[in-house]
Amino acid sequence: MAGTFFDYVIVGASRAGVSCAEGIRSVDSAGSILLVSREDVLPYKRTKLSKELHKNYGDQDFLLHPLQWYEDQKITVYLGAEAVDLAPKIYTLFLADGRKIAYGRLCIASGASPLEIQDHPFLFRYLREKSDGQNIFHKAQEWKHICVAGNGIQGVELAEQFSLMGKQVDLLGPESRPMANRLDPGMSRLVEKTLISHGIKVYNQKGSSAGTDAGDWDGTVASIGVRPAAVWLRDSGINTLSGVIIDTRCRTSEAEIFAAGDVAEPVFPFTSGLWHSAEYQGFTAGVNMAGRDVELEQQPFRLKLDLFDKHFYALWYTPGLEADPGVESRKLPEAPDLEYCRLFRRGNEFVSALYCGDPAIGKTIITPLVRQGAPFDTIVNRIQNRPSD
Repeated sequence: MAGTFFDYVIVGASRAGVSCAEGIRSVDSAGSILLVSREDVLPYKRTKLSKELHKNYGDQDFLLHPLQWYEDQKITVYLGAEAVDLAPKIYTLFLADGRKIAYGRLCIASGASPLEIQDHPFLFRYLREKSDGQNIFHKAQEWKHICVAGNGIQGVELAEQFSLMGKQVDLLGPESRPMANRLDPGMSRLVEKTLISHGIKVYNQKGSSAGTDAGDWDGTVASIGVRPAAVWLRDSGINTLSGVIIDTRCRTSEAEIFAAGDVAEPVFPFTSGLWHSAEYQGFTAGVNMAGRDVELEQQPFRLKLDLFDKHFYALWYTPGLEADPGVESRKLPEAPDLEYCRLFRRGNEFVSALYCGDPAIGKTIITPLVRQGAPFDTIVNRIQNRPSD
């Protein structure tokens, strides 16, 4: 048993890890908590990295909580501390600097790492941590023509950010259309149209060098996906697939170890990889670590994209809905505050929603009604009869 002991240890300090600490404190006000972060800055809202890049950001920007909050909550934070091994049988966590931490219960919230482009003559940079964004911003001051490889949501956001910096941007992606795994063809075309209207060249179904003169690029940034950051657990004996396998209480194959966020193998459809899903999993793991018995439930976590002057919203959409014989879709008429809207149903049960328009439609109508379990017709009627300016 290691010398330094905490009742609760959380490995990873993004949204899932901090939410885990919040969940513990909602039940146990006295137990000692250690939050371990490999980054050198206090936990922050990671989704801001690709939304605010053109402004640059500092170490104190978009923090989840100020330092005083951790002190008030009696949460010890280790910054610049990387977990390298775990020995569940002796309840011990090993850090890269040689420290050994004993725990009563532990949560794995180590997140994910970017997939990298291999064997390519260009040096691709990746955006996962705040220091990555700070470095990319300063490098971009020297760049005129930038390639963004990857046409998922982060790639789309990065293309916008570089455009706002006055750069010439090529967006290349392996998918047939932008955000093909998150949006239907109609919404994807609207995203692409928006990018093109702001001078961004879009090359779908292209690799990292196809479709344009790669010799003109001054800088290259890639966003082609992530993998769960679970390599450090390879000798721990904890069951993993691509990520750490958890049950509906966020418990792993080890009774006193939990996991949440991007490092966890998805339990429910529609929720993996989303900020609020990580938040919910982390909090659920925390309350269970502290002695309650709470199961995960499917929640209306939406994907949100604010692209130049347009707001895009997607709730529970997957491409598989298009081929499901039991699912029907309905497209609502275009309006001044609703450029695109498609809703999916199974009978009168709501299944999914996609729209581009006023953010209030999703925030005050769709998400709250889905959370209440409202039938499909009710949601449609509320959208169609929404107050107009």
